[in-house]
Amino acid sequence: MNNLFFIVKLPDTALDAIMQHCIGIMENQRRSVDGKKVVLKLPTGVGIPQIMQHLTPYSHSEILQVMATAEWTNPEFLNI
Repeated sequence: MNNLFFIVKLPDTALDAIMQHCIGIMENQRRSVDGKKVVLKLPTGVGIPQIMQHLTPYSHSEILQVMATAEWTNPEFLNI
């Protein structure tokens, strides 16, 4: 019922194919601080496509915890 989120390491040769199943465009996706990973969102009610089967799915609350780390949020903003 809820969206699923996935972390993709960049560069990924299958990224264009993966993005066809995800919400939004690549330029607007959340990237890690070092720019080497991106979070992608799969819409509600869609099964996980074969091309994304190797990726770990995260719930909304799980991905928020991941993105609250220094890897995903500039350390200057973690203690606000």
